[in-house]
Amino acid sequence: MSVYTQDLIKFGNDNNFLVGVCDAEPLDYLKNILNKKVPFINDNINDRIDCKKTFPETKSIIVVAVPYGKQIDFKLDNIKRGKISISAVGLDYHKVVKDKLQKLMDYIELNNYTNINSKIFVDTGKLPERELAKKAGLGFQGKNCTLITEKYGSFVNLGYALVDVFFEPTKKIAFDFSLCGDCNLCQKACPTNALQKDYICNHFECISYLTQTKDDISENLKIKMKNSVYGCDICQNACPFNKNKFIDTIDNIDEIMPSLDFLFSLSNKQFENTYKHTAMFWRGKKTILRNAQIALDNYNLKSENYNHKNV
Repeated sequence: MSVYTQDLIKFGNDNNFLVGVCDAEPLDYLKNILNKKVPFINDNINDRIDCKKTFPETKSIIVVAVPYGKQIDFKLDNIKRGKISISAVGLDYHKVVKDKLQKLMDYIELNNYTNINSKIFVDTGKLPERELAKKAGLGFQGKNCTLITEKYGSFVNLGYALVDVFFEPTKKIAFDFSLCGDCNLCQKACPTNALQKDYICNHFECISYLTQTKDDISENLKIKMKNSVYGCDICQNACPFNKNKFIDTIDNIDEIMPSLDFLFSLSNKQFENTYKHTAMFWRGKKTILRNAQIALDNYNLKSENYNHKNV
């Protein structure tokens, strides 16, 4: 591994994120994406496997994994509350990851390695970040289709930079989790059975997707959403590789479980002021309030199959 690549990794470690590098050759995972619809993703296969369709000058791809794991330290109360995914608590991860990547680009130039032209992407590019992260050796794909890293588990947000400078690629991970082995805790935990097959997710039945789609949701899936108003952490919380992979603590229940009455009371301006700096804001007030109504309906269900404590 070149000294330059080692320096990038060290810079990441010193700033609490992971860095990997992969070459600019097309991704070899066509068999995994043919005839598969993935929400919010570009359908053009060539665009999704070839970085040079986006940036022809690309010589290397620098991939980062920024941790966000947070443990919960508060007691539940009797208020009817919605639930927000941990990844959407706090400053919008798109901004956080983009900032890390930009600082990495600045580091390269400031240390006189070379002038560098780059294009930075965090959920905005055509290339699949998880596949790039795997190729760059940052982790492996778990049965719940998340990227699992050794240091932070799957509680990481991914981003990448296409650069016109060659860096020696990092090697695949030295540790071997045997692709989850016989463990299927994430599959058993998923309320909608979106993880019926190993390493394959039915995105359209995933609760995280359901809280973001603007399409109609079936009554059966609405019940399984329980009180989720944005995102879902259930399969990740069940994963043994995520045990104690926390970098912060949430001690304010309102940050991650706002009361439904509070959400319903927000004017458009109040909603913007409250959530504009979070990853949840992009989806818009209308969809969040639809989810809040689903949560309220589920709280009001008298069915014995609905567990109000499971929030």
